[in-house]
Amino acid sequence: MTLPPQTERPQADSACADAKAGPVEEAAHWHTLMHADDVTDEQRAAFRAWYANPQHADAYQRMDTLWAQLDSVDGNTAQHTVTAVLARQAEEAQKRKRRAKLSTTITGLLVIVGLSAAQFSAGNHSLADVLLSGRLFADYRTAVGEDQVITLSDQTRLHLNTFSSVNIEYSDTERTIHLLQGDIHLDVATDAARPLVVRSGQASARALGTVFSVLDRGEQTEVRVTESEVEVCAADTARPCQRLQAGELTRVRDGDVQLPELIDPGFVHDWSQQLLIVDDQPVLDVVDELSRYHTGIVRIDRKALAGDTVSGVFALNDFAKSLQALEGSVPLSVSRYTPMLTLIGKK
Repeated sequence: MTLPPQTERPQADSACADAKAGPVEEAAHWHTLMHADDVTDEQRAAFRAWYANPQHADAYQRMDTLWAQLDSVDGNTAQHTVTAVLARQAEEAQKRKRRAKLSTTITGLLVIVGLSAAQFSAGNHSLADVLLSGRLFADYRTAVGEDQVITLSDQTRLHLNTFSSVNIEYSDTERTIHLLQGDIHLDVATDAARPLVVRSGQASARALGTVFSVLDRGEQTEVRVTESEVEVCAADTARPCQRLQAGELTRVRDGDVQLPELIDPGFVHDWSQQLLIVDDQPVLDVVDELSRYHTGIVRIDRKALAGDTVSGVFALNDFAKSLQALEGSVPLSVSRYTPMLTLIGKK
């Protein structure tokens, strides 16, 4: 940011005049104010006076650099992304007779085009995550940190985890759940004439009268079986499928279904209680998982924390409390620059 020339010092903005606010908090305030459309000449003058302090200038420059790195999707990219999504989803909506929903969503997308990535980002999810997944058109979806349990028309119980979305397509011959994004857990109702299949971008999972979970991570889909069996196949390939038994999981990536392996008892999601239970697990894996439930942006010093492990029970729906628990177990350094930005490193 180019600073205007120095002028006489006016009265500082009241929000930054509070003696209790530190340089970082003040830098966050000034950064927001100086990028607003309605900033006044008096506020600019107050900013120049505040910036004259070397400590303040350093804090502001670090804040400016950080947000420049976070704002990785420019307006042109966003506009092209929206255009592509509209074309693809309009065709799907017409086939499935969703004209009313399409009209409403187009209005929302036109608003989104005008937002920057930093303004629009759903926590640690980018603009592309939101648009390209198709979640805006989904039959069911959850926000970051939210979960939802739905009883479908056949009495199958569908549990959506944080920031997840699905479309439901039932016919006379098959029950299909399209997992657009995130994680789902299913307790499948028996219907011999209509098998239930979960389809993601990477895989399909056919239930054989069962309880199981499907986790979509974009480049990889993971299937975990709690009861009975599930047949897992890669999407759009003729490669061999894998049949999973209770207590097993597999991952599908790049058209390949990995051999089944036992579910790690040291890394357990208790969806019903919104708890993560871990035993001697990498700190990075735990922080990554907790971050998925947090609406703010989380940046992690992965190199510094590599190799550290932790055991404990962490609340998925209380990010601040879980970080405090982590700090009591491992030498973490947690810096909260604003309620929406957390940096995690090592002490």
